[in-house]
Amino acid sequence: MIRRARLLLLLAGPLTLAPAALPAQVHLKPGVTVRKLEQAVAHDPYDPVALYDLALGYWSKKRWDDVERTLRRALDIEPRNAPALLALAHLPYARRPKLWDEEERGTVPPEWQPTLIQRDRLSRRAFLIDPLVDLQIVGAVAPDENTLIRGGTDATPERTALVGLTNFRNAQYDQAFAWFDRLARALGGEQDPSRIPDFVLYYRGLAAAHLNDIPAAIRDFRRLHAMGDTLDAPGGLVDPVLATYVLAFLLQRAGAYDEAVATYQQALAGDLGLWMVHVQLARIHDDRGEWADAVRERDLALEADPDDPSLLLDLGITLSKAGRPTEAEPVLARAQAGLPRNFRVPYFQGLVAQQLGHPDAARAAFQHFLTLVPSRYVDEIADVRGRLRDLSGPR
Repeated sequence: MIRRARLLLLLAGPLTLAPAALPAQVHLKPGVTVRKLEQAVAHDPYDPVALYDLALGYWSKKRWDDVERTLRRALDIEPRNAPALLALAHLPYARRPKLWDEEERGTVPPEWQPTLIQRDRLSRRAFLIDPLVDLQIVGAVAPDENTLIRGGTDATPERTALVGLTNFRNAQYDQAFAWFDRLARALGGEQDPSRIPDFVLYYRGLAAAHLNDIPAAIRDFRRLHAMGDTLDAPGGLVDPVLATYVLAFLLQRAGAYDEAVATYQQALAGDLGLWMVHVQLARIHDDRGEWADAVRERDLALEADPDDPSLLLDLGITLSKAGRPTEAEPVLARAQAGLPRNFRVPYFQGLVAQQLGHPDAARAAFQHFLTLVPSRYVDEIADVRGRLRDLSGPR
């Protein structure tokens, strides 16, 4: 994210300004109560979506210990749950609202400084997993940016940018796009795109992507990518490796797989530890049936992040799809040790056991699947029940 003090130094000049949105709060929808959310989790105790919803319910009641406990339960089931990671990253600001100002002044107490390190780590992980992760939970704890600029009510570019940032973090992506687009035009971006600051391209592009205008998002991130080394220059606010990664992600989403692969490789050249590049490349190779390349990328992802058991699950699934069940079986066993409550593990263990001709092991895996799978996975439940019927037939 962008430090406010640096942002204010970038911009000058008058613009038209609408009132900034107040920070979003976590409110439950009409008719939804914490009790109902708890009942939903009691019915589906291994559903990370239900757990995340319950965490937000606790958040609305300021039950911070319950929020953290429930988010961690969700992440134990699915470590690559981007919304849960982002919520956990920003929970310290809910526990200690003055932490924003303390961070800005450089007066964070020593006992709270580790939370900022964790925030950066978890936030980066969330954005790499899903560059379009919803930022509304950030708006739930962030101060109103418009109240941070003192001394008059005239509209200025910095005010416009802060309104755009406020809209963006509150998940008001249409308004965020409009404000950043207005700022780009006011700075002469139509005549000379080089006059558009990097962060305007970044947030306007992400807002467009959230609105499913992928071509517009790609245009802005292509411009960012073309800026190259200038993003690393003093005053640059956008991480060039992250910008390259997001461009590749958008190209992949648009189906431009060859260009996406090349762009992911460029991002990897800037950060060899970028494990999600290997995950994304493996997905592309999976889709293309390029199994040797897919397995290689799965292995590289594990090398880059050996502590994430969901990467073992990914590898096991790819090996199974590639027709290599003998290799998949021990990999999935390791995944189960790290993800004992993730329903996808026993599902694929059952498939692999069927591939190997081990009906008893397949039955046991599929029965275990039925104890874990959230009830909303109707098609998967029907599939497994059909497989169990077939396995219980005449031998």
